[in-house]
Amino acid sequence: MNLLWFYGLLCYLLTPFLKVWIYIRLLIKKEDPARFRERFARTRLKRPEGTLFWFHGASNGECLSFLSLIRRYQEQYPQAHFLITSQTLTSSELVKAKLPKHSMHQFIPLDHPIFVKRFLDHWQPDVVFWTESELWPNMIHKVSEKSPLILLNGRISDHTYTLWKKVPKFSKSLLEKFSLIFCQSNNAAEKFKKLGALHALYVGNLKFSGKPLGANPEKVKELKADLKDRPVWTASCTHPGEEEIIVQAHKLIKKSIKNIVTIIVPRHPHRSDKLRQLWERQNLKVAQRSKHETLKTNTDILLFDVTGELGLIYRACPITLIAGSLVDGIGGHNPLEAANLKSALCVGPYTKNNQEIYEAFQKENAVKIVKNAKTIATTVLELINNSKERESMIKRSFNFAKKQQNVLETIILEVENSGVLG
Repeated sequence: MNLLWFYGLLCYLLTPFLKVWIYIRLLIKKEDPARFRERFARTRLKRPEGTLFWFHGASNGECLSFLSLIRRYQEQYPQAHFLITSQTLTSSELVKAKLPKHSMHQFIPLDHPIFVKRFLDHWQPDVVFWTESELWPNMIHKVSEKSPLILLNGRISDHTYTLWKKVPKFSKSLLEKFSLIFCQSNNAAEKFKKLGALHALYVGNLKFSGKPLGANPEKVKELKADLKDRPVWTASCTHPGEEEIIVQAHKLIKKSIKNIVTIIVPRHPHRSDKLRQLWERQNLKVAQRSKHETLKTNTDILLFDVTGELGLIYRACPITLIAGSLVDGIGGHNPLEAANLKSALCVGPYTKNNQEIYEAFQKENAVKIVKNAKTIATTVLELINNSKERESMIKRSFNFAKKQQNVLETIILEVENSGVLG
């Protein structure tokens, strides 16, 4: 039986359940009440006239990675428009804050034949850029019938590769729809080719080419003044199960440094009120950014629950733990944003989503690996107390990140030479 046909049939059978699932997500505040219908390809926006580039990324990191590419194409095609789609609320807020000229954001519809057709009939993109491992069968097959399809930052885990090898016809039918696949590593390029991709090329990670995150200089000055030269470290983009470890590390550090400040940035800010309540029950003093609270002399934790302020935090904080890496199943977040803004890097053991980046940083001795609260506390204390080692780490990671920023130029040149843009 044709797997794509079976997948499409399954989508039809699950239609009522998919709608219920979206409404459940709405109730638990994982969908935007004003825009959740976009998940069914219902939109209030009109398609602009002329050329339309469509860029899709699942979440924050993927969307940030292609913003620099969008800006370059804006220079090259000043009359073109750009549609950006993503999955999550936080990514929509981030894109909105950084939305380039002639651009608009929509939530990606569910990969259901009806919603896919409705979406494509409305938007009719001229060229489509997909990112990383977001491979939705119905959407990819339908898009490729009318538009060139390009995969950016292609990667594939060993587990996914093993699964796809068991359905070679299905994987080949999917991957051969891409006009170009730009891969993060040679290993990924080889895997894509073996699975049936026609044009898989290793160029490096597009995230290396992103400009440093922006920040209001006055807000940077205010935060530094608020900290009043107190020792500080950041845990960035944390997930459930990680905050407990980080707070335990804070308590261990506090035994040696009484006035230590720990900045915690939850990946999903809607969790912040519950986190605060949990920490306050542990007799920790919390200042919450979304409530415009400033640090007091006894503040333990600064809870940064406002989207789009990582650039501010990294500029003010010399030590950053990149979260999503302390518990299995997330895969670790992008360290380059912190490296570009000269913050010393720590990361947990689970980094499969950015494995090649972290391996490269490790070879440069530009990141510290931490496994639990005790090793986090020990590492943070070492970096606070040894300014020479901290500054040396910062220099190594910053210089390495800067060297990688030719990926954008390579992608632009390869797309131009392929002729997919006409």
